[in-house]
Amino acid sequence: MDFSRYRRFLGTPGVPRLFASMLVGRLPGAMLGLAIVLRVTGAGGSYALAGGVTAAYAITAGLSSPVLSRLVDRRGQTVVLVPTSLAMLAATLFFAALSPRDGALLVLAGSLIGLFLPPITTSSRALWPSVVTDPDALESAYTTDATFQELIFIVGPLLVVAVNAPFGSVAAIVATGVVCCAGTLSFALSAHSRNWLPTPHAEGRHHALRSPGIRVLIVTLFALILGFSAIEVSVVAAAKEAGHGGLSGVLLALWSFGSLLAGFVYGSRSWRGTVGQRLTVLLAVIVVVTAAMAPSANLFLLAVLLMLNGANCAPAFSNIYLTAQRVAVPGAVTESYAWLSAGTMVGAAIGSALAGVAINQHGAGGGFTVATVGTVVALASVVASRHVLSDDAAPGSARRLVAAGS
Repeated sequence: MDFSRYRRFLGTPGVPRLFASMLVGRLPGAMLGLAIVLRVTGAGGSYALAGGVTAAYAITAGLSSPVLSRLVDRRGQTVVLVPTSLAMLAATLFFAALSPRDGALLVLAGSLIGLFLPPITTSSRALWPSVVTDPDALESAYTTDATFQELIFIVGPLLVVAVNAPFGSVAAIVATGVVCCAGTLSFALSAHSRNWLPTPHAEGRHHALRSPGIRVLIVTLFALILGFSAIEVSVVAAAKEAGHGGLSGVLLALWSFGSLLAGFVYGSRSWRGTVGQRLTVLLAVIVVVTAAMAPSANLFLLAVLLMLNGANCAPAFSNIYLTAQRVAVPGAVTESYAWLSAGTMVGAAIGSALAGVAINQHGAGGGFTVATVGTVVALASVVASRHVLSDDAAPGSARRLVAAGS
């Protein structure tokens, strides 16, 4: 495996600090759900209350992300990231100080945590092109981002458990705020982040959804994550049906491991074809592999299919993020990534719900069928809209599209 592309990316001045602090700042996204549940239930609260607080956090985070990211596009990164990181830390301290009897206040605190969750993920993705000028290294930047996303969702929950076991759930909640604040401040106070300015647009119309390509990618990610969420629920059901419910965690870990390993391999070399062509191929493979899971009752075969599916996940996300950078309306790149994140949140919620209904009626196979439909829609959206995702559509064409629609 050739690591020269990674060396060019990570060897760019300023990148090691930016990348490390970005990873730390993003960890709470994988910590908060578990930390909230442990805090509420561990102190005697009900799972219903824990679920309500978690939902309040997720909803406000999804609603605030596009707003905060649009503010980044207008005012810069540091001016938004610094105050939100401090406010998010204060919200976690407020949450940690409450008791399970304060149901309404817990929901309020959870909402505040989501409201002030810093847009560090969208900011970092918008920042890379101004830091990394080598096209190959830039592509590796987005691949590395997508690959380490898997690692974040492995390390985050483990960190919560590691803090909760010896110090308790209050410390676990506080730790999420401290980690978020420390990582975000380190990122936001770096020279690259302080000096970052969005691309100005002459007519001042920056709304991210004016880009047809971004609208397509929102649908693509919504459908893809709907499918992936359905797979998660269906794997649990399949393991239980086979009489080995305890293996569901192992199976899902293999899925993440496949994505992590393939992401490193994918980012280590150049690939033929355009970004859009590669994305189409990757999504097509995901569709085929996901469809093959539906009739499978053998957990060993399911494990193999999950690893094959995972092997296409990180590369697919990498191409989606890179495409978004190219087709976004000038001056609205950060907000564009926020809308993509919002699409994933909605897709995750709906995918889990639909899979649950299908599994109740048709078993694990029904859940995998829902997953297949989601991935098919993701592929169809890319194929049907390839003209607005092509290299010709960005970035100059994006400016022309905005002007034409004015």
